Amino acid sequence: MAAAFQGDEVVLTGTTPVTAVAAPGASEQKQVLSLLAINRDSTTRTITAKKVGGTVTETIGSVVLSAGLRGQLIEASVVLDGTGETITVESDATAATTEPVVDVAVFKIP
Repeated sequence: MAAAFQGDEVVLTGTTPVTAVAAPGASEQKQVLSLLAINRDSTTRTITAKKVGGTVTETIGSVVLSAGLRGQLIEASVVLDGTGETITVESDATAATTEPVVDVAVFKIP
């Protein structure tokens, strides 16, 4: 399989972590280029991204957004390898009106 760009939109479910980028397959890598949070809620929300691998969870970015604003969750690309690493995103609260979303851009390397 050739290298490829991939994109997705992830709808948050309040404080429950949602997988934004699944783990790459064996002998693959995923370079996460962008995680753009969009606050569609009517109140300010804090959106957090975490890199999860095995028993280790690391916060890789967080942004506080007023209603209707957008913000980048990561300042630099993040590489996931074939060891089961994923990226999750979550909000600080359940939406008052509409859950925020995160747009994801990934470069997949076979």
